[in-house]
Amino acid sequence: TQVGAIWAPLNVVAVWIENQGTFVKTIGRWAAVRKQHLVAWTVAAGATDVDAVSGATRPNNTAPLTVTWNLQNRLSAVVPNGTYTLRMELTDLNATQANQNNQGTFTFVKGPAPQMQTGLTNGGFTNVSIQFTP
Repeated sequence: TQVGAIWAPLNVVAVWIENQGTFVKTIGRWAAVRKQHLVAWTVAAGATDVDAVSGATRPNNTAPLTVTWNLQNRLSAVVPNGTYTLRMELTDLNATQANQNNQGTFTFVKGPAPQMQTGLTNGGFTNVSIQFTP
């Protein structure tokens, strides 16, 4: 793999859940050969995480992406109510440092009430929506 190579519009993406900075579960990963360039996800999930392999490299970094979480951790146990962070990382580079990649962070509450957030923007991600239904 050539360091510094640019693959745009091809890209790799990971989406995962954290609770107070602790990794909970990968809910989507679109990377196979180039997954090591998802630097922040690798640090959070561990290099051998196999929670979710949703597909190979994505052909377009502007195409909409939808992910669904079953409210379970990597051990298949339902997580308790609380505040969770949805983290997203995307790169079209052979990144070696997390700050080379787009990284979005979005917080939501899992609790007794439904929640809908729309139009969120963070870390290079735009028009993000989070819908929680208890």
